[in-house]
Amino acid sequence: MTTEYIGIIDGVHTWQVRDENGNIIGFNQTIIEDNIVPNSISARQIRLWLIRNNISLESVER
Repeated sequence: MTTEYIGIIDGVHTWQVRDENGNIIGFNQTIIEDNIVPNSISARQIRLWLIRNNISLESVER
């Protein structure tokens, strides 16, 4: 999985998550704190965030 920072959507940082074939499989959004834009976030961090928040990838697919 790879992630790509999209930008700020509805006041939150937004990344799209792609599988090994380049298909968009989900999105991750992080609340903005002090308007600091994170440089990057790993697919593992997103997967752990989804697990911690009890969100399946299927529920965030396009």
